[in-house]
Amino acid sequence: MDEPRLVRGLDYYTRTTYEFDHPLLGAQSGIGGGGRYDGLSEDIGGPALPGIGFGLGLDRTVIAMEKEQVAAAASTGVAVYGVPLGEEAQRRVFGLVAELRRAGIAADMSYDGKKVKGAMRGADRSGAAYAVIIGERDLAEGAAQLKDLRSGEQEAVPLDRITGVLKEKLG
Repeated sequence: MDEPRLVRGLDYYTRTTYEFDHPLLGAQSGIGGGGRYDGLSEDIGGPALPGIGFGLGLDRTVIAMEKEQVAAAASTGVAVYGVPLGEEAQRRVFGLVAELRRAGIAADMSYDGKKVKGAMRGADRSGAAYAVIIGERDLAEGAAQLKDLRSGEQEAVPLDRITGVLKEKLG
């Protein structure tokens, strides 16, 4: 529907705005919307860049899915959880998580610099089958500690082989 006076309520939008509505949601049918925000970058001290963006209400989207009787896809969860111990290890684990994902392995990591005990609690909560623990000593030895979160068994694996070993174990 063409609505020339649509206002999204955000002062940084310029020219074009748009909104997504769902007819089964009644009076509050708006699921999301957005628009152009040319000039916003300059307003906050950046270079002149055109922009466009949107926002989506998760709660409204879920309600619309329920009204449509659309089931959400079941999450397969995380298979591997990275536990970095130290700044350099965090960079290496971040790269490893990206590598695992490219290999088709669902992976996540502790991002907030927790100590080993807190990070391992995060690994347990994630439902992962394995944790890859990398500390400064591991980096110096070119290895990672691979822990089976079900059995508790742990082994050192060379960093350049970790993805292959996990692919084998996760089969």
